[in-house]
Amino acid sequence: MSRFDGKVAIVTGGAGNIGAATARLLAAEGARVTVADVSLERAESVAGAIVAAGGTARAQAVDVSDAAAVEAMVADTVAAYGGLDIIHNNAAAIDQNANDQDLVTMDLETWDRVLAVNLTGPMLGCRFAIPRMTERGGGVIVNTASAAAFYGSTSLAAYGTTKAGIVALTPYVATAYAAQGIRCNAVAPGVVVAREAQEAAAAAAGDGESRFREVHRRPPHRPARLPRGDRGRRRLPRVRRRRVRHRRDAARRRRAHRALTDGVAPAAATTARAARRAARPPSADGPSGP
Repeated sequence: MSRFDGKVAIVTGGAGNIGAATARLLAAEGARVTVADVSLERAESVAGAIVAAGGTARAQAVDVSDAAAVEAMVADTVAAYGGLDIIHNNAAAIDQNANDQDLVTMDLETWDRVLAVNLTGPMLGCRFAIPRMTERGGGVIVNTASAAAFYGSTSLAAYGTTKAGIVALTPYVATAYAAQGIRCNAVAPGVVVAREAQEAAAAAAGDGESRFREVHRRPPHRPARLPRGDRGRRRLPRVRRRRVRHRRDAARRRRAHRALTDGVAPAAATTARAARRAARPPSADGPSGP
């Protein structure tokens, strides 16, 4: 039996690098997946590839900043598959990165759009998914944050602010709905070269590669740190190439966890695996080793 047999999952931003990799991995492990994306054509491409590989998937167009659209996405998934167990809130307004530059001169429309998609979107996903999950005795929410939530830079202020908001939202959801069997965790990838970012950069400057590097310039890498708490200051785990360096049995039980998968340029699949681990149901057999 595969790990996610009988489970139903939604992946927003499902046609992007991270979202598509997550949807494929979930489907390969037996989940029935709704690939939700603002681009129906690209979502259908990802869902079609999953079906061709022997999985079960459907595509749905959704603007996650639209409450009615998010509610319909959840309702349609439940109607198609009979319930909902997992939602990966992964959609982001990457197409706005080229405009998300100087805070003083940025158009307010850019700021509002980035907040609506990157932060309000995950909130709406939680809002409409949680009641459906509680009907089945619980569920798992995975939010895509970003390493940008933990350090400052000379650009992407709106993006980084929204990702920090996700880091704050995650433990609130985990705490408020733990009694209903809901687990909520966040993964924080480093730079992943998304198609939307490349296209936006090329349109803005005519030179996609150099513009992308300028948009994503950042200070020299330094490990992020969690705020001082009961356990004192400790480093967040870092992922460079292979995997999130946590014990699997611990990952299955985590709630309100923020996994920083930051590195030079981690692959989308690395973050997708981290999201898949966070979504694993608790093991009934106890610790299984590293």
